[in-house]
Amino acid sequence: MGAGPRRALVYLIAAALVIVAGGFAVRLASPPDPYGEVRVEPLSDGASRAGAHTERVQWDSKQGRGVVDVRESDGAVRRYYMENDGSDEMRVWGGGAVEPESSGTP
Repeated sequence: MGAGPRRALVYLIAAALVIVAGGFAVRLASPPDPYGEVRVEPLSDGASRAGAHTERVQWDSKQGRGVVDVRESDGAVRRYYMENDGSDEMRVWGGGAVEPESSGTP
């Protein structure tokens, strides 16, 4: 094999390694999945309402804040806010009724 084909083979191998290393670096640099699993548990003190389910969950990982809309069995939608204060505990507040978002434009 001459010098030209060997040089071309080396360039092809180097290009493949650069592409693989670049793809790996992009995966490492990308933020965590914002649509990961969300675990919702009923309250243990009996205050949970039967038939309630989550409508919408949003989490802003940069600010450590989130919003959860819960539809209760009577059809009312309540919004709860969460905030990570830097410890292991989450601060949760809210629970006020909100209007469901309409799918059409006025």
